[in-house]
Amino acid sequence: MKANEFGEAVGANFKCISGWLDRFKKRHNICFRKICGESASVGQSITNDWLLQTWPTISNNYSMDNVFNADETGIFYKMLPDKTHKIKGETCSGEKISKERITAMICANASGTVKRKLLVIGKYNNPRCFKNVKTLSVDYCANNKSWMTSQTFTDYLKKWDCELIKAKTKILLLVDNCPAHPQVHLHNIKLHFLPPNTTSVLQPMDQGVINSLKQSYRKQLLMKIMDLTEEANPTKAVSFLDAVNMLSVAWESVSTETIRNCFRHAGLVKDIPDGLDFDPEDDEPLSKIIEINNVVVLSKFDEYSRIDENIIATEEHSDNDLIQNFLHELLEEDSGDEDLAQPETIIKIEDAMNYSRKLKLHIFSTKRE
Repeated sequence: MKANEFGEAVGANFKCISGWLDRFKKRHNICFRKICGESASVGQSITNDWLLQTWPTISNNYSMDNVFNADETGIFYKMLPDKTHKIKGETCSGEKISKERITAMICANASGTVKRKLLVIGKYNNPRCFKNVKTLSVDYCANNKSWMTSQTFTDYLKKWDCELIKAKTKILLLVDNCPAHPQVHLHNIKLHFLPPNTTSVLQPMDQGVINSLKQSYRKQLLMKIMDLTEEANPTKAVSFLDAVNMLSVAWESVSTETIRNCFRHAGLVKDIPDGLDFDPEDDEPLSKIIEINNVVVLSKFDEYSRIDENIIATEEHSDNDLIQNFLHELLEEDSGDEDLAQPETIIKIEDAMNYSRKLKLHIFSTKRE
């Protein structure tokens, strides 16, 4: 069990037996219930309290033009409809799939009048298809997992903050609370984190903006595939540069009304009429593509557009990160010396384990004396 692994890592002689686990759950009011996605774990009272008490205080000094939300999403940029059922019900991971994915961060204001340029995160710093390309339609960076990282997030915000300082504009930015979103010291951006496990309800980008972006992107992908000859390999015909350009066009196609409605649906704006503006069934070009190529039935298009909605898009804490955080917090709690309670550097995990073993030996020898 993971609890036993953590115990060994910090040098504790700990065994997680069923009796201890039962008492732990009772002590912390933990119970097991059937869930269905992230929204099932959202407490209605938490979101209501936040909207009624916290949100008015936070947004009081900002117009809807200056209230922004940013969120990341993973995209299988070459995924075609005939591969949909091959990964249905399976974990979205694996060597082949991970090489065909990118992450995009989208950001817009509550009035829908400002859509920040997409930040696309790939796997390679200088993809060959970018050769001789002078300017990109998106901001681009890379890391070995194509994830949003804390460093990328920090760099993005600091660059934006400089732009806002020059423009003498201050904004409020809402983001979810995850390891890739650290607290950043900024001047003209007030960064506020949404309550844990509420992003599926409170985050506007999750209310339909991301889905609208992906539907538009996949419509372009299908149209591109339709133009290929029968001998052409569809996946090889779509380059990384093609994907970046199609994503940029897809982001441009997301309308002001869609963004405003999603902020309203999240409860952040009250005076906007209901209804989203994208409906695949009313899209004649898409209907033609599906009819001619027989690649996916129309009723399955929404399922196809959401095929990658649950893939990881941000970095996560490793076990070592969790153990180091625990040891750091323990040191702060147990020490009455302010200098020790706030060490300049976090000790290495190997040193922590050695200290723990020495402490146990000291306690054991003291007892014998």
